Amino acid sequence: MVDFNIKDITLGKSSQNTISTYLLILCGVVILMSYLQTLWKKKRLYWDYYKTPGPVGLPFIGIGYKFVALDMSDKTWKIHRKTIMPAFNQKILNSFQDIFWEKAEIFANVLQKEMENKNLDLFTLLSGCTMDIVCETALGVNMNVQTSNDLGFIIALNKVLEITSIRTLHFWHQLKFTWKLYPISREFDKALNEFEDFIRAVISNKRSEYAHKLTKKNSSPENGTALTVKGDDRDTIAFLDLIDNDKFSERELMDEIKTFFLAAVDTTASTLCSIFVMLGLFQDVQQKVLEELIDVLGPDRRPVPDDLPKMKYLERVIKETLRLFPAVPLIGRTLHEDIDAGDMVFPSGCSVIIGTVFVHRNPIYWPDPLKFDPDRFLPENIAKRHPCTYIPFSYGPRNCVGKMDAIME
Repeated sequence: MVDFNIKDITLGKSSQNTISTYLLILCGVVILMSYLQTLWKKKRLYWDYYKTPGPVGLPFIGIGYKFVALDMSDKTWKIHRKTIMPAFNQKILNSFQDIFWEKAEIFANVLQKEMENKNLDLFTLLSGCTMDIVCETALGVNMNVQTSNDLGFIIALNKVLEITSIRTLHFWHQLKFTWKLYPISREFDKALNEFEDFIRAVISNKRSEYAHKLTKKNSSPENGTALTVKGDDRDTIAFLDLIDNDKFSERELMDEIKTFFLAAVDTTASTLCSIFVMLGLFQDVQQKVLEELIDVLGPDRRPVPDDLPKMKYLERVIKETLRLFPAVPLIGRTLHEDIDAGDMVFPSGCSVIIGTVFVHRNPIYWPDPLKFDPDRFLPENIAKRHPCTYIPFSYGPRNCVGKMDAIME
């Protein structure tokens, strides 16, 4: 279950009627807002700091997200995005259906064995499932985390994410010269090195495989054309197989893969965990989901891609869960021009944080916002709202490239 910081929620609620219609800035910064406005208008507020594209508290992501990158131009980002996009077309995603199902069956078997465990760590089990899916679909590697109980890689990733959050939310940890003085920085470096060593080994193997296939001329890599990797009895195409080597340096490829893991493993596991909790709390919703699945699939048939659009109620349950518990509760952006918000002016170059969770729970847009109600996402209700009132996958050209992959999974 997502555990939001109570102080931050209280702060967000207290600022709801003043600034969070536009954005929410955490860690107490909002308390200084009226004074900051005066300084901003005079362009005196640590202008050198605002020249950076965004918060410096997420060093692990690298250049995958523009708002935490210091050396990635818009042009470079567009090239990378265009190169990655083929990995997320519907045909490729449909080819992953069997992988999704196989890993889900393993998860169901593992969960069955834990039925009597009253202290079940559901998030860790789901992390193992999503890790297996991501490693096979994105990297072409079958990790078998769920069956091997080798959680070292997951533990390292979770430690990186945990410390990243701590550093992001505490301004004194964002200064490089003081960060290294804290023992927690060494924990971070150790976990990050373990995480990167694994990815580096996978990239090296993929590059060798890529070169070998080019030599045999089994497929052309031009224009991002995919290389097909033979599986047991099927052809699978992994995320790495769709990346034109000429478009990415070793460092850039590493950063893109780290971004992919951040966006796919932890977020999907936390969302699935929240869905489980909602289904457990609301038995009537659970029953409707079950009835729909039986109606579409029958008692025991595996789903195929054409079945997914028929699961209308399940889709609404997923969307309502993401509204209440967005996997990414904050979105960072950098302004490229001054924005006059009426009683406030936000200058070009400053970093802003959009509080997704507060937008999703704003009573102006969502009547009785804390009520779990999947019917909010009936077509006639969606039509009444502005599209930016629901942004679990962000919005605009920098939205989540793996949105459909996440929903299918």
